[in-house]
Amino acid sequence: MTVDRPDATAIRLVVLDVDGVITDGTIVLLASGDEPRRVHFHDLDAVGRLRRMGVAVAILSGEDTPSSHRVAARFGIDEAVWGAKDKLSALKALTGRLGIDLQATCYVGDADRDAPALAAAGIGLTPADGTPAARAAADHVLDASGGRGVVAAAVRLLEELAVVDPEGQP
Repeated sequence: MTVDRPDATAIRLVVLDVDGVITDGTIVLLASGDEPRRVHFHDLDAVGRLRRMGVAVAILSGEDTPSSHRVAARFGIDEAVWGAKDKLSALKALTGRLGIDLQATCYVGDADRDAPALAAAGIGLTPADGTPAARAAADHVLDASGGRGVVAAAVRLLEELAVVDPEGQP
């Protein structure tokens, strides 16, 4: 699904959900209490690419667990909102705190609770396996499933839409 936005506002901030976007949305529950998560190296590279283009990257997660924090640390993402059950309010607070207009923000989420934020962001993206509500609210449904290169697919799409500059100037 593709919805063209009438204005091609440059994207200055990409906000990522963790479970179902960066990870495949499954959790392994170990007796030790750890909850291992897997991440895709293409996504690690994509976050670095965004930074080299001058685009800020943040996490907005409904979870607030040590394993989610480890995912953020592995990606080198310091800006995060944890335990956000109302994703739209949290996205507005995050963009306000960072001084970045909501229209200059790309939000990537996969679940029903992400739908309002997906619809409000300048560009809303969801993985191929996003929920029906997320797919309906998103501007684009990516070809990658959660944990399988979603961030890399998002960066490629943002470049194709010419809302980020691969040469380093958003």
